[in-house]
Amino acid sequence: DIFTPLHFIPIAKSHAEPPQPRIQMDEQDAWRARRAAELQAQAGAGSGVQQQQQQQAQQQQQEEQIRLIIKQVLTPSAQERLANVKMVKPELARMVEQDLVKAATSGQLGGKVDADRLKDILGKYAEATKPKTTVTGWTRIG
Repeated sequence: DIFTPLHFIPIAKSHAEPPQPRIQMDEQDAWRARRAAELQAQAGAGSGVQQQQQQQAQQQQQEEQIRLIIKQVLTPSAQERLANVKMVKPELARMVEQDLVKAATSGQLGGKVDADRLKDILGKYAEATKPKTTVTGWTRIG
């Protein structure tokens, strides 16, 4: 039948593709692994920023809690004194605040801390943090 159109003639096709060599699969696997590592690194960089933001938020929340506890524990005059100390010696003020919060949360403070009591506390910390000066020798002038 010469007049049969070509699209009706069955063509024998092999539906099974020849197996690819395993070397190519290994290369593909390696490429996929590299790409996955790149994507994880990119995602990790994004999560690092997110983690840093979470840490900042936690730190701000802790500072706010400390501020509220200090406000409850100190009288207004003591709060003012501590604010003045914080401007001059922030490390000293931070140490005093932390200890006041610990004492307040454990119930060791008997009432509010007034300016005189805070002055005594600050004096103890100032002595403890004061650098020790020693005289190593004397020289005679004249």
